[in-house]
Amino acid sequence: KLVTAVLTKNIAPRFPRVLWCGLLALHSAIKHSVRRRLPLRSAKKYDAQIIGSGASGGMAAKELTERGFEVLVLEAGPPVNPQRDFSTHTWPYQMMYRGFGPPGWKQQEQWMQDTASYYSRHFYVKDSENPYTTEPGKPFMWVRARIMGGKTLHWGRLSWRLSDLDFKATTHDGFGDDWPISYAELAPYYDRAEEFIGVSGNNDGLAHVPDGKYMPPMPLTCGEHLLRKGAEKTGRRAISMRVAMLTAQPKKFMKGRRKCHYCGHCGDGCDVNAMFNSVASTLPIAAATGRLTVRPNSIVRHIITDTKTGKASGVAFVDRVTHVEGEAFAKVIIVAASTLESTRILFNSKSRHHPQGMGNSSGVLGHYLVDHFGGIGASGFFPVLAGRDPINED
Repeated sequence: KLVTAVLTKNIAPRFPRVLWCGLLALHSAIKHSVRRRLPLRSAKKYDAQIIGSGASGGMAAKELTERGFEVLVLEAGPPVNPQRDFSTHTWPYQMMYRGFGPPGWKQQEQWMQDTASYYSRHFYVKDSENPYTTEPGKPFMWVRARIMGGKTLHWGRLSWRLSDLDFKATTHDGFGDDWPISYAELAPYYDRAEEFIGVSGNNDGLAHVPDGKYMPPMPLTCGEHLLRKGAEKTGRRAISMRVAMLTAQPKKFMKGRRKCHYCGHCGDGCDVNAMFNSVASTLPIAAATGRLTVRPNSIVRHIITDTKTGKASGVAFVDRVTHVEGEAFAKVIIVAASTLESTRILFNSKSRHHPQGMGNSSGVLGHYLVDHFGGIGASGFFPVLAGRDPINED
């Protein structure tokens, strides 16, 4: 199905030539597992095996294949076809119930979390098919994405740099523990990452959010200009967000991606690739090297260890479609399946050498989870803007 979409004529104007070639290479990397079915137990030993194809998994695949390593990526979900699966430019009248879906669908499918819309529901794991429990009185919204590209398909794209106020919290505040690294050590890697993924924003000279290698910021709306002026009157600064969205013509490492045209459907899949995601950048680049193999629909059960040394030697997985078990082996195993899924895999990887699970000799695996706060903000009304003729402020 993927090759049909990539070769369809009406998709040609949407994808520039370089990205087109990368997408064809990515299809080549997964076609054997989709159509011919990779053997569930392969004698081939890869240089590296990556569990997950999201932000970390995709970047690891790119970096390793570019350095000459043979890499296998195991993804728990299906491959992505942007032409079919992205709803970037789908009008409400083209969707069932104008994009709201049938009455009650969310309560039936996504009753534990409310991030999915009917446009993007296929990017998320269905809670109804994969339920989980929490302690009484302690609800937890677990956002899961088992799909090629993972949560890079719908992440918020905020790309702030941490500072030594974060890395050296004990030194500054007297609480917690200092990290064993400093901002100065990470700064060159921040530079490299920002230049690759394309981050828009201003260099504002604020110590707690260090400046970086940014593209021009998103333009402000009329209301945002008024908010900024109001903040300045109180001695405060309202700054533009730093987001992984292209606002200028790509330069380094980003051929095939186009700048944002402000359609507002970032969470529905960005088919012009202005928004950074693995499917539009890291995975096609890795596939173009000819050293990437991708096996979708492969849910990892546990990591296989050498019986003598206790070191990781492969993974055991289950085919999501056929429910048949399989194994794959590599010199290095990279666990990049997101925080909680990675923890689950490590817990399941018990052996004589790892009785409490792999990486859990301290007994703290799965503890001290710190979540992100969401929904913190404020809203207001500017009377001076009331009654204006509607205009496009982007």
